[in-house]
Amino acid sequence: MTPLTTTSLADSYFENIVGSQLWDDAEDPLKLRALCHATKILNTLNWVGVPDAWDQENCFPRHGLLSGSSQVPQDVQEACCDIALALLNDINPDESIEDIAVTSQSYSSIRVSYDRSMVQEHIAAGVPSATAWKKIKPYLLEPGLIRMTRVN
Repeated sequence: MTPLTTTSLADSYFENIVGSQLWDDAEDPLKLRALCHATKILNTLNWVGVPDAWDQENCFPRHGLLSGSSQVPQDVQEACCDIALALLNDINPDESIEDIAVTSQSYSSIRVSYDRSMVQEHIAAGVPSATAWKKIKPYLLEPGLIRMTRVN
């Protein structure tokens, strides 16, 4: 699989990001695996526009984006990096759903109550990074919108 960004672009991006030591310490094969996994996550989302080709490997390039270009937007490349770092930090959105929305806690007899109806938007979408979500949200279709295309 080809990730939406390269390890060298990700290295440059993380040079100015505090808290990216895990990325800096990772070997290139692990970085590539994290970027590929992040790309798989991004490929599952409902993007604005249509892919350049019906059989392309990834969700980008696309036509009809806000940027007007069919290239992968910088925000999406950076989001891929942010998701990759979250994955290296062992943040799993599936497990995060179980851990969020604590409505009450106790110490004696250790009791915790959850409200599962309060899942954060990015976690519900399967994106483990809130920072990445903020970057890609303008490029996503509204939830519940159904896109239909006719193929001859």
